[in-house]
Amino acid sequence: MAYALANIYNGVTDHNLVNIILAVPDMNKLEGMKEDFQKAKVVYFTTYGEHGKQYNRPMTNYNEDPYATMWFATFRQTKKVEHITKNPKIKITFPSSNEGDLFEITGTAGFAPEEEVRQKWKWWMLFWHPEFKGYNLFQQGSYLNERVIINVCPVEARIVKGKDFDFKVTY
Repeated sequence: MAYALANIYNGVTDHNLVNIILAVPDMNKLEGMKEDFQKAKVVYFTTYGEHGKQYNRPMTNYNEDPYATMWFATFRQTKKVEHITKNPKIKITFPSSNEGDLFEITGTAGFAPEEEVRQKWKWWMLFWHPEFKGYNLFQQGSYLNERVIINVCPVEARIVKGKDFDFKVTY
């Protein structure tokens, strides 16, 4: 695969672990996937816990291109962050325009550096709360330390037939 994942560890606590995704692989292109991904305002984000157990949860999708690095805003003290810290393999699932079919993207997840967290969380906050425009959001020492941006490098995509899909939401 033509991607690299660099781990930079600046301390001994999990919250200092930063993974930077350097390049996206040449992933297989599936007909209609990009258009359906752009329509999907919510995707299912799967992480893997102990013994490979899948944990599925809905996540808001602000991304435009399933073939590029994707990002998701979350909080540091969540199971998904704990899971990714131990196992960066993830899966993103969303509906296809073909009734009963789903697209499934497998990839590698990592955490954005502080400046990217600040920029994307600010965008996220202003998307949901435009009344905060002009405020100095996320100053040093503020709530920024509680926030994380998960970057996902897509590796492979496939179509899953709905009848073959066994899925339940688990946090």
